[in-house]
Amino acid sequence: MEENRQKIPETYTFGSTMTHGERLAALIYLPLHVAALPLLLGLLMSVWPDAGLTETALNIFYYTLGCVYMLVFLWRYFRRDYNTLLDGLSRCVMAFFMAYMLNIVLSYALQLGALALGYDITATPNDETVMDLAEQGYNVMFAMAVFMAPLVEEPLFRGLVYGGIRQKSRVLAYFVSVTLFAFYHVWQYAVVYADLRYFAYAVNYIPVSIALAYSYEKSGSIWVPIGFHMLVNGLVMSSGLM
Repeated sequence: MEENRQKIPETYTFGSTMTHGERLAALIYLPLHVAALPLLLGLLMSVWPDAGLTETALNIFYYTLGCVYMLVFLWRYFRRDYNTLLDGLSRCVMAFFMAYMLNIVLSYALQLGALALGYDITATPNDETVMDLAEQGYNVMFAMAVFMAPLVEEPLFRGLVYGGIRQKSRVLAYFVSVTLFAFYHVWQYAVVYADLRYFAYAVNYIPVSIALAYSYEKSGSIWVPIGFHMLVNGLVMSSGLM
């Protein structure tokens, strides 16, 4: 007689759902997004000042191009991870909440450490630039920062970098993805102003970088760090109005 046994749910283990082709597509766009496009657009603005190209217009082009690329080449990746989100909704919600708490704790610890050393790192050049541009067109900048940027950056920094390295080393995956994401937000200022001290602002992005990687690892769906990234950017944009 066959015994009735309760099915034990499988233990969740992280695994990137990016295929080889999708990883290659993301890898091709990563250096374009991080370095090549910002340099080319900045050069275009400086050598063609009479074209009437504004920084806001260039940002619109930059993120629109990124979103189109992601939706064309990574659509199936987004679709598979959406299914993962629905299939493990409780796990994904918990990962989102824990990432939010982790970001708060790490940010608070960073601020305390900086104050103890006599440094004020509450504002970054990137945040100040975004808020300056928001004064010229808040709705446009809000859409770019809150909706477009996470859709482009999370598949690159979490899906590609963290997910690809995580298969070999969890520690290395955190280190590389956090470091790359942090320096991505500050390197242009160090180059433009020829001042290496701007790289120090990268520490501001370490807490949220860790939290984003954590949310991806614990959920297994790229939509969790995308949603968390949207929340963080939305809070930053909203705080700028206060």
